[in-house]
Amino acid sequence: MPRWTFALRASQEAWATFWQPIPPPGFHDLMAMIKTRALRLEGDQHPFFANLLYFKELLALPRAPRRRRSR
Repeated sequence: MPRWTFALRASQEAWATFWQPIPPPGFHDLMAMIKTRALRLEGDQHPFFANLLYFKELLALPRAPRRRRSR
């Protein structure tokens, strides 16, 4: 059996909306997605909330604009 502490579950469409460069209201933040029921938090919630800022910033990284590296 696979082991996990908690899971964030959302549809493929919900994640695609969340990762848009400028997502619409309700998809701009993990907590907003939980409130609108587009995202489910399952399992032990303590590790998630104890590290909430980390998870919010980590999962928002794909929507950040790519920066050019200077040489």
